[in-house]
Amino acid sequence: MYIDFHTHGKLAKKLPFSTSYTDWLFNEAKNSGLDAICLTEHFNTLQFDTLYEYLLKQCRREGDTLITKGGLRIFAGMETDILEGGHILSIGTPEEILELNKKLEPYKERGKFLPFEQLMDVFDSYSVLVGGAHPFREGGHIPELPKKQLKRLHFLDLNGKDLAQKEEETKKKTRELGEKLGIPVVGGSDT
Repeated sequence: MYIDFHTHGKLAKKLPFSTSYTDWLFNEAKNSGLDAICLTEHFNTLQFDTLYEYLLKQCRREGDTLITKGGLRIFAGMETDILEGGHILSIGTPEEILELNKKLEPYKERGKFLPFEQLMDVFDSYSVLVGGAHPFREGGHIPELPKKQLKRLHFLDLNGKDLAQKEEETKKKTRELGEKLGIPVVGGSDT
C-alpha cells in the first residue's frame, strides 16, 4: 500500500473549506498512485469540523477509515502545535479526531499551545497513533524534548517539504532519531 502519512485537505488554515478543492486534491492523490492518506489537518484550521463532517457524508466507511468515491482510503488525523515549538500528528477514527479537536479548543492560539507532555497525556486517553511531524524543521524543537517523553511517540515523519533543501542531512537525522527512540520513520508530503 502506498500511503502519505502527512497531508492536508485545505489549501491554507485561514481559508474557508472548499468541497471542490478537497475533492480535486483527493482525486489527484489517487491518480498519482497513492492508495491512502493520513489527513492530518491543522488542529486550529478554520472549519476543521466542517471538513470532517463533509467527508463522513461523502465517503464510504470501511473499519476506522473513509473511502472516497475515487477509491482513496483516508485515515483521519490532525496536526497539533506544541508549546515548545513543533507539530505532533495524531491518527485515529474520524470520531476520535473530532472529539480531540473539540477538547483542544482552549489551546488553539499561539501562546496557549499545550506542552508536549500534557498533549501526550490527552492523546493517551484515546486509541490514536501519535507521531512527531518534520522533527528537524526550522523552528521546531521536538529532538530537544526529553527522551523519556519522546518514547511516547509511535513514529516520526520524514517530510517531503524538508527534503527539498537538505535531503541527506534530514534523512540522516530523522532516521537516527527514530533508531534512538525505537520507532519507525514514515513518509509524508505535508501537502
